[in-house]
Amino acid sequence: MEYIGNKKKQGSIVELLRDEILAGNIPDGSEMTQNELAESLGVSRMPVREALILLEYQGLIDRLPNNHVRVASLTEDYFRHILKTGCRLELEFLQNLEKEERSSLPDRELNFHREIWRNYPYSLSRKNLETITEMLYPDGTRKVSGEMSGRKQRKRSY
Repeated sequence: MEYIGNKKKQGSIVELLRDEILAGNIPDGSEMTQNELAESLGVSRMPVREALILLEYQGLIDRLPNNHVRVASLTEDYFRHILKTGCRLELEFLQNLEKEERSSLPDRELNFHREIWRNYPYSLSRKNLETITEMLYPDGTRKVSGEMSGRKQRKRSY
């Protein structure tokens, strides 16, 4: 894992850990402590703790007792379920738009999805769509889960 050291930004820790998990570099079921992560990243425990809270919210880790975490089982079925949930929410949103409103949505895929979650009327669903979108497009490129073993990624720019 990349040594963060002086960056010490919660966002960069979240991004690094998320990318490592999604790439399969931190395998499913791996258990670790906040202290171990903080030491390996060269940061204090507090930003790691905050990053882990966000990663738990995103469904990438499970929190365990005594400051331990475990990487969630990120199978093909897991991602299929997440994407189906996002599709259902987006479809519901689109069905409630007038024709003129639908035609004004952005053309680029990432911006299209962001526009939907930003305008979704229900806060919990809005946060779910945001999480799904940002998990798929963390850096503006689409990351698609490949084979279950190793979770190989393909990047495709839009």
